[in-house]
Amino acid sequence: MVDSIASSSPAPLILIVDDDNSLRTLLRLAMQGEGYRTDDATNGQEALAKFERLQPDIVLLDAMMPEMDGFTCCQKLQGFSRGTTTPILMITFLDDQESVDQAFAAGATDYITKPIHWGVLSQRVRRLLQSQRALDTAKEAQEQLRKQQIWETLFQDTLQQFSQARALFPLLQSTLNYLQTILQSSRIVLSYPDQSLFLEVVVPMMASARNLAFADLAFLSSYENYYLTGQILRLDHLATSPLATSEMAILNALNCQALMNAPLLKNGQVVGLLAVHSQSPRSWDSLDAQRLAMLANLIAIALR
Repeated sequence: MVDSIASSSPAPLILIVDDDNSLRTLLRLAMQGEGYRTDDATNGQEALAKFERLQPDIVLLDAMMPEMDGFTCCQKLQGFSRGTTTPILMITFLDDQESVDQAFAAGATDYITKPIHWGVLSQRVRRLLQSQRALDTAKEAQEQLRKQQIWETLFQDTLQQFSQARALFPLLQSTLNYLQTILQSSRIVLSYPDQSLFLEVVVPMMASARNLAFADLAFLSSYENYYLTGQILRLDHLATSPLATSEMAILNALNCQALMNAPLLKNGQVVGLLAVHSQSPRSWDSLDAQRLAMLANLIAIALR
């Protein structure tokens, strides 16, 4: 059965590729009986299209199919963005060393021979999924460590420069440039309500927010009290956001589909805004959101 994982996570998706309708049906029933989600393809070309669209967690791939055999299909799958990391279990009648070598050379992760021993198939699918989850977890941990080190560098450099320099605006602009690189965002804005301070980093071909009133940029009428609690406004997708129609129109005009707004606070008032915009929907990292709030607090202290 499927391993116990977070209840919010869907069951792993298995793409079954076989030109034999009977075996394809048996594989589907067996995998669904184990608690997995399944989809299937009858040939290699259909498998390539479904792999790109569905991004399955594992592929069960018949080696011997007409037109495009499993070996060729497996090789082509390696060209997709997730092709080299998605486990591929080759299913074949052949058990000679040459065929085994060919399967692994094509990019297969493992293989199983026909007639299929269903207990063995179940164990191999489970093992491959467990191994891939472990690799994904390790990669995520490495990425989080890398990002943490980058943020720490930003904080240290910002603190050092603020403590030594008198001309803050050039340093703030440098900080925004670095922040834009870290978050890979489309626009970064640092602004005061009276626009005595307005700094912006924006990707080419994207409109500036300079002519937008501060209250509109920050959505103060709706979120000022929220900001005063020290929280940031984080929206992952404009289409599903709780914003008012007028506020959504502002973001559409700015070609912004996701954002994080971190307030600059002083004496119980919103005295500025550090805004991060993305021109496509995005699931913001909660740690990045916390670090953005810390940076906004640091900037607010430096500007007093």
